[in-house]
Amino acid sequence: MKRNMAILIVFILCTILCAESFESDTTDTLTKYIGEEVVVLEEQFVSSPLLKYTDGKVISDSSILKGHFTNFDELISTEGNVYVKSGQIPGTAITPMLCGGDLNKQRFLLDGIPVAFPQMMNYHLSAQPLWALGAIEIIPGSHSSLYGTGGMAGAFNLITQNRFPDGALTRIEISQGDYNTDWLAVALSHNLFKRVMMHISGTKLTASGDQTDETTRAEDISAKIFVPISTGENKLSLETYAQSHRGWLDYYSFGSLGHQRDDNSIAALHINADFSNILLRASSQFERYDQTYYTDWGYDNHRGDVLTLNLQGTTSWKIVSPTLLFEWRGYDLQSTASGDHKLSSFAAGIQTETDIADFYGMLSARIDKDIQGNFFPGLGV
Repeated sequence: MKRNMAILIVFILCTILCAESFESDTTDTLTKYIGEEVVVLEEQFVSSPLLKYTDGKVISDSSILKGHFTNFDELISTEGNVYVKSGQIPGTAITPMLCGGDLNKQRFLLDGIPVAFPQMMNYHLSAQPLWALGAIEIIPGSHSSLYGTGGMAGAFNLITQNRFPDGALTRIEISQGDYNTDWLAVALSHNLFKRVMMHISGTKLTASGDQTDETTRAEDISAKIFVPISTGENKLSLETYAQSHRGWLDYYSFGSLGHQRDDNSIAALHINADFSNILLRASSQFERYDQTYYTDWGYDNHRGDVLTLNLQGTTSWKIVSPTLLFEWRGYDLQSTASGDHKLSSFAAGIQTETDIADFYGMLSARIDKDIQGNFFPGLGV
């Protein structure tokens, strides 16, 4: 606790020394935000176009930060109205039951780009830094023509922070709870020199289980930086994001104490361009997953490196707004159970929306080639 207090004092001093003044208004975070260009890009390429057509749910940054949640199961069940199956120890892997489907029937995206532990082809939300997010979109139903094959139950789109304060804003939270839970979270948002917008956060969670020797510890850090390079009629900007999760979990299974260690990280670079009536976004994303599980008589290790190259472009032409997508993903997998593999997948698609008077609609078409070389076409209206 003394260490936590020392960290708290240091951050308060840093905030006082470097903070600029900013106006309060009636936004949900009570802060005057800037960065309209960032919001436009997020709406075009990151936010799901399906939210106006489905009974989806958006969990805002206000709900994430002001709800004092220490893990995803509480957040999703309370704010998203989704039933979540979770372990007995806080911070362990959770399974949101979206439309009755488990993780294998769901798609997960980070800023609109797929993320998944490649050996299991799903994404554990417990490994996602909570305070890195500005919104969570919950999209029920099967929409393979937009997100690819496999997501029969729905999709979760995790959107990183895209609103930045006019000055500096620091949030610090320390809490304790059941199961000897200790929670420390720090987030700093800043508009440096009125040119470099950034959001940096770090969280730490420790807890105990029902039985002696059952413990969990999770440490997450994240950083997002947005830099406008050129303004005017033709705009160009850079956007970078990185996150890291380290987890330690000790729990009893079938009468034996097991140990699980997770070391996951994601880094992404987005180049955004606005040329007259054409918006372009070129993205590269690297994911690394390393999971080890061992007991007194067994040992398993799974490691996967995933590289994603994503290109999107959109424009407006008469009554339609078409968006083109090209995506390639390469996998370098190593496992004590299944050996080593180098695989790849590819996807291409188009979607277009129209809005005439009181009528609006969307048409989407997509084709996917999975890691086994199978092709899956999809069409949605």
